Amino acid sequence: MNIDISKIWPGWTIAPDEIGSGGYGHVYKAVNESTDAVSAVKIVPVAPTEDELTKLKLCGKSDAAIRKLCLSKAEKMLAEIKVMQKLKGCANIVSIEDSALVERQEGFGYDIYIRMEYLIPLQNYLDSHPRLTDADIVKLGCDICSALEICHKKT
Repeated sequence: MNIDISKIWPGWTIAPDEIGSGGYGHVYKAVNESTDAVSAVKIVPVAPTEDELTKLKLCGKSDAAIRKLCLSKAEKMLAEIKVMQKLKGCANIVSIEDSALVERQEGFGYDIYIRMEYLIPLQNYLDSHPRLTDADIVKLGCDICSALEICHKKT
């Protein structure tokens, strides 16, 4: 997939291969051409599926109402991203560098772009460390608990 993020973040380009995906979107490696800095860029679609769009129209929703609904959902997600930005630099929590909301040119909806700290995917780590020790597992659990404690205190 060819994604141009230079309009959002000048100097940044996305590598063509996806490095991860999940229920909320797709993640790509991005590089700043002038500094060689590396980030991960997550693209989160906020748009109705074809089935949802059909149901909304059958319920009498106008195009304007559907656009407003999409924007409302996107704004809620952006509020969560702002909370995450407050946690930048905290141990065991991925740092969000920047985010942007981009309205789709065709159809309904938005795409949220989140530029964040680039981390090694968990599967890559597990592939290079095929056998985790009990100490490794305990440390991982403690790191997760530490991150949750920080989130609870700071939000």
